[in-house]
Amino acid sequence: MLLENGLGSNYHTKDNTPIDHFHDPRVSVEMYPDAMEKTQVNIECPALGYQSGLRAFNSEQEARLYSRNVYDSLINKLDNLVVERVLARILL
Repeated sequence: MLLENGLGSNYHTKDNTPIDHFHDPRVSVEMYPDAMEKTQVNIECPALGYQSGLRAFNSEQEARLYSRNVYDSLINKLDNLVVERVLARILL
């Protein structure tokens, strides 16, 4: 009988609430099931004036993929705006 006692020897963790992919407060991602067995997604970013509108997907995986792609794109744009503002202040 092989007994292991160390890192990775069990599936327990002290923190059972991992960080969600959609954790930036500048972008709001709402995802929920509807009565037609589809997953609805609504993404908003007030700083960029972006609203995706309510979109329906056949599966939660499709909705998550769409949400991640849009979220990552918006975060990149927001981060680039911050860098541009900092550079503009330094150069002026």
